[in-house]
Amino acid sequence: MKVLDSLSENGDLKDKEREVMHWAYFPSDSSCNQFAAWVKSENYELHFTGKDEDSSDCYTKFTHVGAMHLVDITNHTIKLGKKARELGGRYDGWETSVEKK
Repeated sequence: MKVLDSLSENGDLKDKEREVMHWAYFPSDSSCNQFAAWVKSENYELHFTGKDEDSSDCYTKFTHVGAMHLVDITNHTIKLGKKARELGGRYDGWETSVEKK
């Protein structure tokens, strides 16, 4: 909700579709790679899978294109969080650009 509120406060056009970046972290390469394969099977675009420079965790960075309606983004975050937890990891959130035109 904080991100959606911030977008709105900055004049975002919530109907305009744009790229949304997501992250998920895992304690093992195996679970990270399983999540990355699942992300791709769910039609997300995978941008990175590998070690975090600041910790021993493996993480994935991936995107989807969508609008900024609460129900739309929540459908993604709930599904992503559930799958990350199933694999022993954690979904770390999302970010996107403010679209005014």
